[in-house]
Amino acid sequence: MKFSLNFLDRWENKIFCKYNDTHTPMSKFAAICTLIAACIGVVIVFVMQMVGTSSSSQEIVLWIVMGCAFLVVIYNMYSRIKQLPSIGNKIGYIAYISVLFYFCAGISAALASFALILVLILLALWIWAKVSGGSSGDTHKVSCDNLTHDVINGTNLCRHTNSKCPMTRGGKCPY
Repeated sequence: MKFSLNFLDRWENKIFCKYNDTHTPMSKFAAICTLIAACIGVVIVFVMQMVGTSSSSQEIVLWIVMGCAFLVVIYNMYSRIKQLPSIGNKIGYIAYISVLFYFCAGISAALASFALILVLILLALWIWAKVSGGSSGDTHKVSCDNLTHDVINGTNLCRHTNSKCPMTRGGKCPY
């Protein structure tokens, strides 16, 4: 299943195309810009939390990042806003984009926080596996004391491979 934000553009077209025939929807761009800004903001706030800055400064930084993203969205939509015929339509379009932006910002920040925590957990598990020895290629070690009693009693079959054991021909046990 392919994830697509085209429904946002279709929705915007239904609302604003009747006011301007040449209207080009930008909702998908606004949602993607919001997602990128939320990811950047969450990472910055996470780093600030690790450094130990105050909660109010973290909120200020997040507001600045999201405000800059909102200005980028409005700047890129300026030509579409100018093409709308009346001031009421222009205000309505800006209100639509604002609501869409802040709705997407909440969802994007939650998803970005979840993704960051998931990445950190996977990184910690990977480091733990590497430090503790993890899978180094040797899945099991069997000494001659642990050979099956069939090998000792003369059938020469190894329990792990069910093949002839090289120990009985003067070789070393590979396990």
